[in-house]
Amino acid sequence: MAAKYFNPYTDFGYQQYKKSLVQYLEVKNVFDTAFEEGEKAGIEKGIEKGIEKVAKALKEQNIAIEIIAESTGLSYETIKRI
Repeated sequence: MAAKYFNPYTDFGYQQYKKSLVQYLEVKNVFDTAFEEGEKAGIEKGIEKGIEKVAKALKEQNIAIEIIAESTGLSYETIKRI
C-alpha cells in the first residue's frame, strides 16, 4: 500500500521534484524566448507595412518618388513597385 502514494519529502521524491522543476524551467525559458522573438518580428513587420502604406499614399498624391524615398527610407525600386 505504501508504494501507491508519492511522498515528496523522501530523498527520491525530492530528487524527482527537482528534476521536474528544472525541466519545467527549461521549457518555460524556450517558450518565453520564442514568444519574445515572434513579438519583435511582428512589430518590425508592422512598422514596415506602415511605412509602405505611407509611401503608397504619397505616391497616389503624385509626390516625387525621390522625396518619398528620402522621407521613408525606402528604395526607389520599392516605391515604384508599391
